[in-house]
Amino acid sequence: MKRISILGVPVDNCTRRGAVERIEQLLRSGMQHMVATPNPEMILAARKDADFLRILQSASLNIPDGTGVVWAARHQKQTLQERVTGTDVMIDLCSLKHGYRIFLLGAMEGVAQAAKEKLMAMNPNLHIVGTFAGSPNVSDEQAIVEYINRTQAQLLFVAYGAPQQERWIARNLAKMPTVNVAMGVGGALDFIAGAQVRAPVSWQKAGFECAWRLLHEPQRWRRIWNAVIVFPLTVLFAR
Repeated sequence: MKRISILGVPVDNCTRRGAVERIEQLLRSGMQHMVATPNPEMILAARKDADFLRILQSASLNIPDGTGVVWAARHQKQTLQERVTGTDVMIDLCSLKHGYRIFLLGAMEGVAQAAKEKLMAMNPNLHIVGTFAGSPNVSDEQAIVEYINRTQAQLLFVAYGAPQQERWIARNLAKMPTVNVAMGVGGALDFIAGAQVRAPVSWQKAGFECAWRLLHEPQRWRRIWNAVIVFPLTVLFAR
């Protein structure tokens, strides 16, 4: 799987199916891996934060989660086959027949449990061994890590939002020896649980998901501005 660079952040040229297959390989590798989902906001943040950039550069798989990322690759005469959302990859992983032990961490209180119920309805054989809201605060880490370790989870989804979730994984993955893959999934638990309404597929394919989110969550205007205005301009004028 070829890896390209967008403003210094490595992004893997994968399809949705290819991302799932690669994560399955990582789960079977016997080693520990972090999976990230770089989008325009995350790439902009990494330009200003050397530690966050280092974390993204160390990830075993960086999924191109944003039409802006795919556009940036084309502008640089590189190839990303398609946008691949973390939410879709998470749903696909939870649909696998193989019984990986899964833990859902993050989001608001009760959201992870609601997401578990929705995922279990899609795949009754799914083995979700725990859910917990918690927080990305360092002071809460020991208790959360101990809880996850008691479940012997193999696949950990962390929904604290970027860059907090990636920092949390980088600090704690080695402390959870049974976890083979930890993946930052942003708002995926909210979407799956129905706490937030995801843009229709037609809007997603047309590249209008940001417009949809602005209509439904106008308080996100600054983040959307960064994604649709600041990021393209940064790519255009970057050396």
